[in-house]
Amino acid sequence: MLLLFWRSFFGVKLQNRAEIRLKRLEIVVPRIVLFEIKRLLESGDSWRRSRGKRALRELEELLCLVKDTPIDIKIEGWVPPWNVNNVLRDELILDFVSRKGPNVLFLTNDENLFKEAQIMGISCKLARREIMPPIEKQLFEYLKLKEGCASWEDIKEEFVKELGEGKLNQLREIIKELVKSDTLIKIENPEKNSKFSGNATYCKATLYHVLFDTYSLREGVLYDFLTKRYDYESFTVKALEAISNEFTKCIGGEVTNSFILIRLIVPTHVLIWLSLKGDDASLEELRLLDSYPHIKLDFSRTSNGSASYIQWIRNAPEYELNVFSLLRGLDVLRDTKNFVIVLSHPRLVEVARNLGFRDKQLIILKR
Repeated sequence: MLLLFWRSFFGVKLQNRAEIRLKRLEIVVPRIVLFEIKRLLESGDSWRRSRGKRALRELEELLCLVKDTPIDIKIEGWVPPWNVNNVLRDELILDFVSRKGPNVLFLTNDENLFKEAQIMGISCKLARREIMPPIEKQLFEYLKLKEGCASWEDIKEEFVKELGEGKLNQLREIIKELVKSDTLIKIENPEKNSKFSGNATYCKATLYHVLFDTYSLREGVLYDFLTKRYDYESFTVKALEAISNEFTKCIGGEVTNSFILIRLIVPTHVLIWLSLKGDDASLEELRLLDSYPHIKLDFSRTSNGSASYIQWIRNAPEYELNVFSLLRGLDVLRDTKNFVIVLSHPRLVEVARNLGFRDKQLIILKR
C-alpha cells in the first residue's frame, strides 16, 4: 500500500506506464487531502487557487496514469468538521497513516513531515520534486554565472554553441513559460520594444507576496519603496537590482543573484473603499505600479458583494479597514513562503506583531 500526502501532488510525478513493474499496488489518498484541495480551490486568494488547481490536475493525471495497470486508487478516511490549521492537519494525516498497519509506504515531499513520520516508526519516503528539464537547468546555471540576468542575445549565443540552432524555438517557449510562471522577470530595452527582441533581458526571480496598508499607498511611500521612483518606461536591470537589494535588506535576507518579483495583494474591500472615497490618485498609483516588470497586482477576493457589506466598507474608518486586511492575511497568507506586510502606521505594526507576524515578515516605512 502506498499513501500519498497531499503536498506530494505539487511537483511529484510517477513515470510513464511502461516503467510500472508491480503485481499489485494500492494507493490510498486520505479524504483530508481532497478537503485541503477543495479549500485551496475555493480560496479568495488567487495564488492559493492556482495551487489547488495544480494539485487537482496532478491527481487527475495520476488517475489517468494508473488506468489499466495493477494499481488501485482509493479515497479513505474522514474530514474534520472544522477549519484545521497546518500543525493539526499534519497530525491527523500521520494518525491516519499509523492506523493502516505495517504494509504501508508513506510518500511526501514535506521534509518536516517526513522526519516526524520516521520518528513515529512509519515507513516513509521523501519524494523527489519534479525533475527540471535539461534546457531549463542549463539556462539557470548560465544565469547563475551571469549574476542572475542575461540578455536574449547572450542567452541565444550560449545555447547555439551548446545545442545548435534547432533548439532555439524550444528555448523561446521555455523562457516564455518561465516568465508566465513568475520564475523569470522580462525587462525590455526601452529603445526597442518588440515582443521577443534581442534587446530583452531576463532576470531570475524570487517571488514575494506583499500585503500593504492604505496609509502607505495614499501617502506615496509604498510607491517610492517598490519603485524608488524609477520610470517604468525606461526601467533597467540596474534599477531592479537597487530595488531588490533594499527590499532584501529590509527583511533581513541575504543579497543573492536573484531579483524580487512582487505579487502585490490588493484586497477587494480596499479597492472598493478607495473607489467609494473617490481616491483617484491612489487608484492611479496602483495602475502605475502594475506597469513595472517586477510588480504584478493580484486582487484578493474579500468582499461578498452584499449591500450590507458594501455599506460597512463605505462607513469603515481607515484604521479598522486595515485591521481587517491584517486579519485576512492572518487567515489566508501568514504561512505562505515569502509573505511580507508593508506598513507605515505605527499602531498597525503593533497589531501585526500581536497577531503573530514575525519581524522578518514586516517592512515598516516612514511616513
